[in-house]
Amino acid sequence: MLDANFPKVELTPLDIERRINREYSEYILKDYLPDEKTISDIIEELDKNRKILVTGEVGIGKSSALAYIARKYEKEHQGALVIEHYFGATGNYTSKDIAIRMLNEIKDRLEKLKVDTEGLEIPEDESEIFNKIGQWMTYLPDWEDTLLLVDGTDQVDEIENLRFLAYLPAIRVIASARANTEAYRYVVDDLNYKPIELKPLNEEIKKRVIRDFLERHGKKLTEEQLELAVKAKQTSNPLYLRIFLEEILRIGELKDESSKESQDQFIKRQIERYLRKDNKELELKDLYGLVIERIGSVLKKYFNADASDLINFLRTIAVSRNGLSQYEIEQITSIKPLYFSIIRNNLDYHIAGKNGLLDFFHYSLKEYVYENYLQKNEEEKKARISIVNYFKDKNTDERKIYEFPYQLYNLNDKEGMKKALKDSKWLLIATENRNSSRYFELTEYIRFAYGDPCIGIKESFTAEIPEELSEKSNYLMHIGNLYDFNSCYGEAEPLFKQSLEILRKIYGEYHPYVATTLNNIAGLYTEKGKYDEAEPLFKQSLEIRRKIYGEYHPSVATTLNNLAELYYKKGKYDEAEPLYKQALEIWRKIHDGNDFRVASIFFGLGALLIARIIKEKIPYTVMRLETT
Repeated sequence: MLDANFPKVELTPLDIERRINREYSEYILKDYLPDEKTISDIIEELDKNRKILVTGEVGIGKSSALAYIARKYEKEHQGALVIEHYFGATGNYTSKDIAIRMLNEIKDRLEKLKVDTEGLEIPEDESEIFNKIGQWMTYLPDWEDTLLLVDGTDQVDEIENLRFLAYLPAIRVIASARANTEAYRYVVDDLNYKPIELKPLNEEIKKRVIRDFLERHGKKLTEEQLELAVKAKQTSNPLYLRIFLEEILRIGELKDESSKESQDQFIKRQIERYLRKDNKELELKDLYGLVIERIGSVLKKYFNADASDLINFLRTIAVSRNGLSQYEIEQITSIKPLYFSIIRNNLDYHIAGKNGLLDFFHYSLKEYVYENYLQKNEEEKKARISIVNYFKDKNTDERKIYEFPYQLYNLNDKEGMKKALKDSKWLLIATENRNSSRYFELTEYIRFAYGDPCIGIKESFTAEIPEELSEKSNYLMHIGNLYDFNSCYGEAEPLFKQSLEILRKIYGEYHPYVATTLNNIAGLYTEKGKYDEAEPLFKQSLEIRRKIYGEYHPSVATTLNNLAELYYKKGKYDEAEPLYKQALEIWRKIHDGNDFRVASIFFGLGALLIARIIKEKIPYTVMRLETT
């Protein structure tokens, strides 16, 4: 009954990416006090310039502003595609990762609009991936209303990871970065984004924020204490102010009961301590140091424990890819559950839950941990090895292939990666969806371990092939596709043929799997320039699909289009043209002409027309194609 009422939902990689970013944005909106005038200015400029960069100092509220604008935009533009990407949530994403996510978002939206997306595949070539963004975007109705928000562009390891921004069409985009950073200069100077700076909080707003926040927790400051906090320059920074207030709520428990100092005197002294040291104003990084010091004091006072577990906790999260689950951290660090609970509770504001994983809420804390607790290479190496040792004997699943090879890569452990790659489950999970980032990551890891992907695939996945026929066929197809993806055509061909032979034994000739495999082999021959060998296979695939589906089916149209493109490449323009037209007729009938493939076929017909004009030297004024 429970399973029936609450069936298990399988999340796609795209679902997981969305959830991570959405949960992060909801977390940073807690207790956010928007400056409505600045928000209105940003949206007004967005309508004028379409490309905006929100800037300001660390902790000024750039991420929260973008999250707030996303919600506001969704309400005011019902049905518009809004894509949020927060580098603070996703960490080490490359430009290609984000481009792939955008393409998958577009494809998913098309599917929700009941548009058949067969044939809409993410290309292997990285440059082509970026070029597809603008092309695919135009397939969406009202695509100009799309809003992309990219927060924390200054957190990328290298500017190359912002390359996707240069390929965006005329959609609305809001990015964020600190001023005087390489990312800021690239986005503003090279890409001509309009910069808008967020201003610090004024004293009136600070006073209201402090009172409201403390009242919600049943606390308040004396006028003298309030004045100290309001007058401090650092508390004009929203992040500094929020951390400061969280500490004021907690610091009272550390008062020495034997002290003759009153509670008000103690709180005043602590306020001063969280604002100044040696007559110098504290910076955000100094504040994080005091947070960690306070938690260490809690462990010492109540449990007579040192801060080693706390430091281990922080180090482990810092080197993780995008956080770890509570169970994973407990197992990796061997922190006692009681101590873990104390640490987690006291770091409540600083640790965000992202799709079941615990990670730093703000990138600044990660920077602080690296600067103070991971400054030596051996400390970072030790922390990464502890994660590797935890995952290496675990059953292979999405979680393992996300974290485990990432750590091996960062340890530059090529031998460890080679051992990890000898895992058929990794192959089947990662290559299930050719459009997923897992597929591209697997290729990168193979290249890292072996250099030559063709050698790497062979060494990794061909030693143990299943014996059961259907499993064997599926496995061979996965390896063949991976070879094909990496342009290892000679290695892919025999595997596709073996798979085809098995499929024919199991299902006979007239089966969708057989047609698909024939189409794959024909596509491979086309890539190799073996057009004469590709042609009969496309024709066989077409015959099977017509017999199974009838004439008016997307698979039939796709194969007709593939065969037309083959004839175009062979220079057989008279044979290509009617096939393009047949495919066009099918798509128009299925989708009333409102489909991206219609535009694609018109493009093919246009290229065909130009080729014939050049070849036959026909004046373009008298040459035309009938398509109606």
